[in-house]
Amino acid sequence: MIMKRTLAGLGFAAALVVLSGCSAQTERKVSYYQFDIVAEDKIVTTPASKPQLIIENVDMYSGLNEPGMVQRVDSYRARAATWHQWAILPADMLESATANLLSQQLSGWLVLIEKDGDIPQSEPAEKASYAVRIFVERFNGGLNGDAEVVGSWSLYDADQQLVIKNTFNKSVPLEQDGYVGLTQSLQAAWVEVSEDIARYVQTH
Repeated sequence: MIMKRTLAGLGFAAALVVLSGCSAQTERKVSYYQFDIVAEDKIVTTPASKPQLIIENVDMYSGLNEPGMVQRVDSYRARAATWHQWAILPADMLESATANLLSQQLSGWLVLIEKDGDIPQSEPAEKASYAVRIFVERFNGGLNGDAEVVGSWSLYDADQQLVIKNTFNKSVPLEQDGYVGLTQSLQAAWVEVSEDIARYVQTH
């Protein structure tokens, strides 16, 4: 009788452990991340002669343009996090970040995002001084404690003729562990990409 009671007690204790484990998993909350790059608080007036740079799009592989933050696990595989997600889909976040960065880096230029509706239907993107298209192949944590941003950007003139296509391969070490550190390093890498674009536009 004593053994039966002991076994019953052990069974009840085990059940409590299982239930508490399930409860802990149920209560776990998703953490959301985003770049700390915002537009300047100012009103922009645009004379007709002011050059314009249109960001036509930022495209990326579908596996990267997902909520879960991506980490490479070896040379052939990458894994998206379940509990650590982007607050905005990466492609949208990068478009906004690019516009805000280039607005700061290109003095005297008006930087617009085509899909935001800032360009009147009667004034197509072709009338801009330049239009830029960006494609992202990697936007993830790397294998060496770094953040990887790989892809290309293409610049088109007012006649939609390709002016230059430039590839980029940025690797920025994480200054701190975890997903906050990954976010900071991915942002630093993207700042470098926008600086490359701004440098070309300013010198040509």
